[in-house]
Amino acid sequence: MNSHEAEAILSRFLELPVEKIHRSFDVLAERNLPGLKEKLREALLSESSEIRRTALKAWQHVSSREDLPVLEGYLRRERDPDLVVLARTLKEAIIIKGK
Repeated sequence: MNSHEAEAILSRFLELPVEKIHRSFDVLAERNLPGLKEKLREALLSESSEIRRTALKAWQHVSSREDLPVLEGYLRRERDPDLVVLARTLKEAIIIKGK
């Protein structure tokens, strides 16, 4: 299997609901596939705090300065204090990194 075939398989994987793939976000983030950010944004809107936490942890691998508005919107909605701290830390890291 070459890298193009592997990427095609992983891209099809992103079509599944976030509830089924959230545990694989960190692996997918390493590949930084097209469409992954959209799936992570969808996961940040999930009812499950576990899914939101997993999405935030994967987000740190693929985020850039252009994603700051997404994190700011997430911070306004999030009520779980642990996830707020994680999101703020990620936001500060993006700003410091200056990507």
